[in-house]
Amino acid sequence: MSDINDSQRQALKQQAARMAITDANLSQYLAGAAATFALISPNHAAVLALGAAAMGVCGNYRQQVANDPPRADYAQVWVSGATFEDPQAGGDEALLILQRFAGQVLLVCDAHFALLRAIERYDGAANAGDDAAKANQAEAAAQNANRVSDLQEALIPLSNELAVTVEGLRDGRGFDQTSLADTQALYRQAWGRPPDAPGNELQRIAGMIAGAADDLYEPFDPVQAHPIMSAEAMPADDASILTGEWLAGLNENNVTLRAFVDM
Repeated sequence: MSDINDSQRQALKQQAARMAITDANLSQYLAGAAATFALISPNHAAVLALGAAAMGVCGNYRQQVANDPPRADYAQVWVSGATFEDPQAGGDEALLILQRFAGQVLLVCDAHFALLRAIERYDGAANAGDDAAKANQAEAAAQNANRVSDLQEALIPLSNELAVTVEGLRDGRGFDQTSLADTQALYRQAWGRPPDAPGNELQRIAGMIAGAADDLYEPFDPVQAHPIMSAEAMPADDASILTGEWLAGLNENNVTLRAFVDM
């Protein structure tokens, strides 16, 4: 792949914008779900809140892929190679699944970050008339798009496990048994304010990730920063978003990404 086809690129941008909305909706649902069992399972709630925050950040990256202005540092090439050290939760299978989900979403964020940079640098090289740099960035974009798709495919079975785990931890508790203020507080506590003051859960999961971008946890001028933080009411208490709308979006997004790679 030595060039980026405009029609496939537009398809990728449009699909990324749609998926960003779904990510934001799922982020809010997971935050609400975490708050429902925060009093009886605070450790589990904190990790799920981190997963919710990571989903919000992932949505920001997708939105940036949809926007992608050109960059001048097109001589630099970045292909995501971040990895996650599978945690050992000491026999707590629920905690292990929550940690894996949060870590995997952050890997998806890193791969989206790298894809975003490659597309922006491709545009910068095109504006400068540097054909060699264009070819390098096109190849990097293809590799990063493939990486995003691989990571998202791994999220699919994990998401089904997460759905079962979350419903078990909730034990029938509805969103009417918590408040937006408590949900926002839990969400913020888990994520913190990186890079200067990351939350304890973010530090813990980030410590299991190697090779990620140094500024991974700082979405650039996000269109939707932390969706639950700007909410005016609790989200819909609809668990089907995790195994329905969001998984359907992932599958659609993966098809678009594979087409982008194979063009």
